[in-house]
Amino acid sequence: MEEKNRFLISVIPLTRIPLSREQFFYYICERLLPAGTLVEIPFFRRKIEGVVLESKTNFSRAEKFKLKKITAILEENFLSSFQLELAKFISDRYFTPLGITLKMFLPKRIEVRRKKTFEKEASANLADLPRPVFSPEEKNAINLITTEKKTKKEKNLILGPSHSLKKIYFELIKKKLETYSRAKKSEQILLLVPDFFSFSLELKKYEKILGKEKISILHNGLSYGVFYQNWRRAKEGKSQLIIGTRQAVAASFFNLKMIIVENEEDVAYKQKNIVPCYDARVIAEKLAEIYNAKLILGSSILRVESYFKKRKKDWQLICLPFSFTENPRVIIADKRKNKWKKNSAPFTEELKNEMKRALNDKKQIILIANRQGMSAFSICRSCKTVLKCPHCGRALLYQKTGEYFCPRCHYTTSTFPHCPVCHGWQFENLGIGTQLVEREAEKIFPTARVSRVDYQSSRSFSKKNEAIWRDFIEKKMEVIVSTQMIANPVNLPSPVLTAIIDTDELLNSLDFQGDERAFSLIIKVLEAATGRNKKAAEVVVIQTYNPENFIIQTAVKNNFEKFYRKELKERKDLDYPPFSRLIKLVFQNKNKMKVDEETSAVYKLLRASSGKNIKIFSPHYPLISRRGEIYKKQIVLKIKNSYRLPFKIKKILRSLNIGWIIDNDPESVV
Repeated sequence: MEEKNRFLISVIPLTRIPLSREQFFYYICERLLPAGTLVEIPFFRRKIEGVVLESKTNFSRAEKFKLKKITAILEENFLSSFQLELAKFISDRYFTPLGITLKMFLPKRIEVRRKKTFEKEASANLADLPRPVFSPEEKNAINLITTEKKTKKEKNLILGPSHSLKKIYFELIKKKLETYSRAKKSEQILLLVPDFFSFSLELKKYEKILGKEKISILHNGLSYGVFYQNWRRAKEGKSQLIIGTRQAVAASFFNLKMIIVENEEDVAYKQKNIVPCYDARVIAEKLAEIYNAKLILGSSILRVESYFKKRKKDWQLICLPFSFTENPRVIIADKRKNKWKKNSAPFTEELKNEMKRALNDKKQIILIANRQGMSAFSICRSCKTVLKCPHCGRALLYQKTGEYFCPRCHYTTSTFPHCPVCHGWQFENLGIGTQLVEREAEKIFPTARVSRVDYQSSRSFSKKNEAIWRDFIEKKMEVIVSTQMIANPVNLPSPVLTAIIDTDELLNSLDFQGDERAFSLIIKVLEAATGRNKKAAEVVVIQTYNPENFIIQTAVKNNFEKFYRKELKERKDLDYPPFSRLIKLVFQNKNKMKVDEETSAVYKLLRASSGKNIKIFSPHYPLISRRGEIYKKQIVLKIKNSYRLPFKIKKILRSLNIGWIIDNDPESVV
């Protein structure tokens, strides 16, 4: 091959390359390739895929190196320059090899066998659709976001009831798409949702204004072929609205102009235990910066970190009014009154009376428990040992079948398990789970139709759960029992009774975000009951041993400012986010001794390289310290906000051995 026909191509192999070295390799090609081209390359003794970073024609030193040739050009411009920029940002922020990071940007290229036909008759002229009625506050919010002015703020936070926020999102999307349609521009909007199961009820509304052919859905519940088809349509600009869960931030956009993050407080936006451990809200902010797009984060209860952003000049906070005092009727049931009564758990007398009244009035009931199973944990009656999973160490939960199961790794015991310490056969089941609530509801109200929605009931958020919800909405069922996933507002034809069965378990969390999560759940339940039905007041029962608790009282009085002030003060005193940055380092291995040795060695290195602005907590086992045969131990770094991570610390993190997971901005540190 003559030198004039040889070009030097830097390629990022789609495999794990240590962060301590360059993330690309040089190859030879007969022609220049644009950045983002997908190629096949020889990599040691195998052939793998790679993404082109850049092409060069300068071969002044080429004769000194023996370079391999690119095997095949799979597709030019497969990724955009914006995606490459975003991938580099994720790789740097979350300490993940660039080749591994790029995998989240590359869907499996599987064509759908049967071409999907879209129902064009479902779409309507946007201008002809009836306009919903907006309150003055909702109109003001829409104007603040859409008004073009020199001092406009592209980053917006909206705090308000979910039913108001959904109307605002819908109107913003309609307005933008009307503008794009008149200007004949192929501009796009990204709508991020925590999980598609809860959003599926809203999808038809969006399909009505656009038609299915203008919407791309991206979530991990889709088949590879359908996901790739929707990804491709977004890349080519055929879709104007992209709706997806956290992985949608890595989609290939044609011309992105607005990003809306719904229920931004939801933990589902943070990827855990799989690298990169990215936060879709952080990525959305970077995405808005890259595309020069407008960003909207909305929720009925903003995260403390998000609320703190209002102090920054480029963020705009918009608050909408709540009206919990008018609707629903809130009952704080004191569980201390029922403590010595037989067969009182899990319902207080107040809740039983309200359930009886609701069923007599042909109303429906939603019961929220924090855990699956019949209990929170079980202890041996002889030696008081907690019965734990032999594979991951998590407390086993008792089931109606008489077996004990692990909600983490799904291990199930025999019908008659024994204590691993004293070999006793009798256990005391403590705490409240969804199965216990379901059993007691069926026992007290035998004629009521009761159903349970949790992971154990259906093993996934799939068709069975959707069928249960459909039956509940169509009034084929009176009582539904679920975990916290049910707290998000759902449009129901009639008012319901909603009860949080065990609020104290939420309030006694060991994590620094425990109070925030408890406050969030109560607010969600209250505002769902407020927004669902205007004809008659719904009833919310909050069961607790501590009715005077600050979190409960503040939430019931919808005093957001008071809660945020207290929470920010406590976090500032303890140097927790948003006044610091946390990095959690987790090492995993089958050999427990190796886990101890490796974490101890890394801890010593970090301590030697840290300063007064970095606090490094000694290695410790998390609450869930095992998964199967794998042991886990972690080190937590706390860095002051104004302090940049030193080069020495970065170097140590980049040189960590295989087995380490680096979780930047973790959702939990326990």
